[in-house]
Amino acid sequence: MGIIRKKSQEDDRDRWSEVDLRTYRGTEGPRGTKQILLGPDDGAPNFAMRVFHLAPGKSSNEEEHAFDHGVMVLRGRCRVLLGDTTHDLEPGDVVWVEPNEHHRFDSVGPDVLEFLCVVPAWGEVDARKRCPAE
Repeated sequence: MGIIRKKSQEDDRDRWSEVDLRTYRGTEGPRGTKQILLGPDDGAPNFAMRVFHLAPGKSSNEEEHAFDHGVMVLRGRCRVLLGDTTHDLEPGDVVWVEPNEHHRFDSVGPDVLEFLCVVPAWGEVDARKRCPAE
């Protein structure tokens, strides 16, 4: 049987109370928060759906890896780096980050950036130990 997760508001942010609120970290410390809304722990073996919150002026990790991402901006504004080109995004905009593409999401304010990000289950660091080998 499938799973339903209900959204609520907490501190003027979307929150799913039955889902752990994790600190999203970079090399220099906390960058924001992350919730894994659905993934391997829920019986979804093929994907992980996450929501990130980044305060204005914060950025996601600048990285590239073997899996692709599907991203949708839910709230706030951001600038996304894809390869060596930046693009301005607002709520409702979607991005596909292809495998091995250099990327970063910058929260450009004034509001908190909230975005939904779907990756393969093995691409979610907090779910890798619970997934089959790559």
